[in-house]
Amino acid sequence: MTKILLIKPSFDDGNVGDDALIKTVLNLFKSYDIYIPQSKNELNKLNNNLFDFLIYIGNDCIPYYIGCIPIEKIKQFLLLKKKVHIINTSWGKNPNNINFIKSIANDQNFHIYMRDKYSHELIQKDITFYNTPILTADLAFLCKKNDNNKIEELEDWINKNNTPIIGINTHYDFKEYNNNVRIEIQKFIINNKNKYKFLFIPHDSRKQEYEDLKKLQYSCGNIDGYTVTYLDPEYEKFITSRLYLVITGRMHLSILTIPNTIPSIAISYNGLKSIGTFSHWDLDNLVIEPQNIQKLSNLVEYIENNYKMIQDKINNKKEYVKELVNKQILI
Repeated sequence: MTKILLIKPSFDDGNVGDDALIKTVLNLFKSYDIYIPQSKNELNKLNNNLFDFLIYIGNDCIPYYIGCIPIEKIKQFLLLKKKVHIINTSWGKNPNNINFIKSIANDQNFHIYMRDKYSHELIQKDITFYNTPILTADLAFLCKKNDNNKIEELEDWINKNNTPIIGINTHYDFKEYNNNVRIEIQKFIINNKNKYKFLFIPHDSRKQEYEDLKKLQYSCGNIDGYTVTYLDPEYEKFITSRLYLVITGRMHLSILTIPNTIPSIAISYNGLKSIGTFSHWDLDNLVIEPQNIQKLSNLVEYIENNYKMIQDKINNKKEYVKELVNKQILI
């Protein structure tokens, strides 16, 4: 059986988006023997000859973060003339790791898959490749949906009445706009407390999002709100299918929402990845820059007035997005 070395975006656990990607890869590649090291030390000790090829889930690590990419392991596989696939990758302006990618771009065994059209265009302006980068969509769009890890208290809160629910996620990665985003979301929740319930959904335990969202809920006073703990991604996808709308700073929460034909607003950070991801669905206008967060209420009003049209867009694009995702499954 073909044996794959699969390397996670980061060895730091706690990101629901990364968990969604790992679960999706394991499902899509279930006919292969996949090994996932759980630490950099474990990775470095592995015998490369035991594996047929390497897959690294590139995400934001490729353009934005130094130290995450398994550079030496990638070079070792290429020296052995084994294929290396960097999948699910973003690119951006002034990327940090451009010199490393340039150093391996002309190797015939190196393949890279860009998860949005902006990343796909930008990387080809910066670098010439032996194998042309392939345009794909984010793997987590194909994450399964189930309620195997059901939380009864959450289920009771959702089912206690028919008030529509808006999912809320925010964090402190918006740099100089952190307070602006926080204040505007708080204002939106308070102004709409008689119209909606609010489910606060943390996505990255490394950033203490649960604690921060719990504080946000309490700061909004007398609202019908619930702050859930970090969810299994397949259960999170099930939960988002029961919401009216999701407003999120974490893109993978949108990715686990939109395939349910539920609209999502992404508050963008880390370059063009959100608008690129939403463009697969022709929903670019549902991405809001943090410096424009004061437009949030108007954007929600637009969704309320065009809900059926947005759902039709999503339904019309489902097969197209699925085909894009599957382009990075070619080994």
